[in-house]
Amino acid sequence: MAVTPLNNVVICVHNAGDPDPEEWLGFLRTIEELGVGKAGVLVHSAGGRPSALQRKQLADLVQGRKQMTAVLADSALVRTVVRLIAWFNPAVQAFAESDLSGALRYLGVAPEHDAAISQEFKTLQGRMRGSAHPAAQSGV
Repeated sequence: MAVTPLNNVVICVHNAGDPDPEEWLGFLRTIEELGVGKAGVLVHSAGGRPSALQRKQLADLVQGRKQMTAVLADSALVRTVVRLIAWFNPAVQAFAESDLSGALRYLGVAPEHDAAISQEFKTLQGRMRGSAHPAAQSGV
């Protein structure tokens, strides 16, 4: 899992492995530091998804606030987890992996930030593809 804040968006990329507990807490700290509900969250998952405990930690952080989140995933399991998260954060929306533009529009990202976010997103994806162990390349 790799996480980077950029232009008021928290970019998070999962490989096929589920998030390491320390990485997950770093991701939550990043959201908290930027302000829950103040920054959008852009997630790409190649199959990794938060555990029940990690979803509870996210729910505890969000506490009913609207946290705009776009999840790019084609995995049915990941999309099921997105629906579970929507129970406590109805502002989470799943998008096809190929629909980065739609995800950015959903988050309200100004078009002038698209190129920088897209580039960082691709950099994190490349880092995660090259990671032999999911925790080895954390950007947190």
